[in-house]
Amino acid sequence: MKSFPDNFLLLLLTLAILPSPAFASNDIPLQQAQITSRPPTELWHVTLEMDLDTLFSQKRTNNYLPAKFSFKNENGEMVEWDIQVRCRGRFRRMKCEFPPLMLKFPKKQMKAAGFGKHNDVKLVTHCATSKQAWENLFREYLTYQLYAELSPVNLETRLLRITYRDTGSGEEMVTYGIYIEDVDALAERFDAKKCKDCFGMGASSFDQQNLQTHDLFQYMIGNTDWSVATMRNLKILAPKNEAAKYMVAPYDFDFSGLVNADYARPNPDYQQMDIRERIYLGGNWPAGEWASTLKLFQDKRSALMEIVDQFEMLSRKARKDIRKFLDDFYDELDDGFVPKNQYF
Repeated sequence: MKSFPDNFLLLLLTLAILPSPAFASNDIPLQQAQITSRPPTELWHVTLEMDLDTLFSQKRTNNYLPAKFSFKNENGEMVEWDIQVRCRGRFRRMKCEFPPLMLKFPKKQMKAAGFGKHNDVKLVTHCATSKQAWENLFREYLTYQLYAELSPVNLETRLLRITYRDTGSGEEMVTYGIYIEDVDALAERFDAKKCKDCFGMGASSFDQQNLQTHDLFQYMIGNTDWSVATMRNLKILAPKNEAAKYMVAPYDFDFSGLVNADYARPNPDYQQMDIRERIYLGGNWPAGEWASTLKLFQDKRSALMEIVDQFEMLSRKARKDIRKFLDDFYDELDDGFVPKNQYF
């Protein structure tokens, strides 16, 4: 496996840090930036320039529109690329004032710059202009970092400070977003390929450690908005080696109890009464086969709590709430909890 998640992620690590007084304490020398599984609190500044009225008027379509993506490289030089942008997603595409985006970068320019061949990038946007919307975004970013601590099969993310410049009005808006790597880059790291039609696969087809870690993590964060059988909110990696097992990598955690988004609603399919009610929806294995995965989660408890404590983009109140939510999960483990899906 490659030691770096994706050459395009290196692009984001060369972006100039936004010199905002509110976040000056997070600034670090560029040469000290490291790719780690821990949530970096330094903010990387990019600019997206496009016609926002046209973009939003076509949010029900998958039509790409022209845009400009600009950033400062490691030499402090401004770089500007012509890219393509469209809205993406399901619920958030229709719910959000500013829906999530798909960015398509120019392959020739990326290759010439040494950033590799993976040019499709998901961008989780701030959704709405409010303090609560920012907290939702930060909580979701943190959730990706918690999963990265537990499983190497994770979609790499980067928190961005983004200036959106509207070519129609000339107005600018500075906010936040989450870069999510191209799933093809993740698959490449594990000598696999993205599976587009792996519907209805049973647990025996998957690497057991990978799937158990995924399923228990979804329970830990209180998420019912996913399905391996229907490939909902997760990617399935098909190994190129026929002797190897399939693997999963989750995304989109905004309907989880840990994120606790203001627009999230309980899942009526499972009689969920509250968005923070945990319901286990994963695979079923004999109790003895859970031992190594349950030990992994217990062994990682301190590291997970440290990730929460150190993520200062969230308020102390929010971090305290997340710690309490995770502590409740660990209380269940301490009481001998063994996952069992009651809906099979």
